[in-house]
Amino acid sequence: MAEYDGLFCVPATDPNFQSGLERLDTPDLKKMLDHMEYLTDQGEHHKGRIKAVEKELALRGDAAETKRGRKAKTGENSREIVAMDKFQADIETAERLYADGMPYELDRIENEIKFYMAQTAQALFESGKRFLRIRAHEDHGAFYAALERIGVPERTADYAMAVVKKFGPNPLPVADLGSTKLKMLTVFEDEEIKEYVNGGPLGSIPHDDVEKMSKRELQAAIRKERNGRDEDRKSSDKAIFIKEKKISELEAQLRYQEPPTQEQIARAALQELTL
Repeated sequence: MAEYDGLFCVPATDPNFQSGLERLDTPDLKKMLDHMEYLTDQGEHHKGRIKAVEKELALRGDAAETKRGRKAKTGENSREIVAMDKFQADIETAERLYADGMPYELDRIENEIKFYMAQTAQALFESGKRFLRIRAHEDHGAFYAALERIGVPERTADYAMAVVKKFGPNPLPVADLGSTKLKMLTVFEDEEIKEYVNGGPLGSIPHDDVEKMSKRELQAAIRKERNGRDEDRKSSDKAIFIKEKKISELEAQLRYQEPPTQEQIARAALQELTL
């Protein structure tokens, strides 16, 4: 942890902030200044602290040199330095805020994410089953009154109930997908969902791809799938329309056609015998 991290939460007007600056070495002050400028560019508010640090550096006779050094960072090298500084700052921020004292290990973190996603899927199924029970016992008004007391939006409850109806009460086969992907899959037909749960594809989407895809990729694949079905349905509807139109035309012709006379029937029979 950097020596100056604790000063980021202290107002620049606080005497403790100034005394903290005075205790820092000049190199640390410069690092603190650069980091605060980066954080300010990211949307945090450190302008007052930046001015205080620049003032302290000026008192030490280093402010001009510091500013010249920052302005000299131009061209390709400066962009690479800034990018590397940002990359390092992002890592330091993530580790400081989210590491919980554990070292960075990609495999372990991936497994942890799968575990927590499974918990969210389990929560979605369990809440969905309970929503379905309430709706079975209560009338429409009482059901939505219960949602208001719980503090759950109607759309959230609808998604939870749809997931349970589509996948059944046991989330085990699809728990790793997480709640967001499960909600996306509710647009598929029951037979398609059943085939996917049993290890088959989801429509035209390969089974393993559903889990591997990001949420955005899966959403795009589902949209493409649905658009393709819409085109097929339009083509089918058009073919049915043309066929029904032809049948209607033939029926109209027959409806207004005079029945054959006995003479016409006899002539046709004679012609057949002659042939």
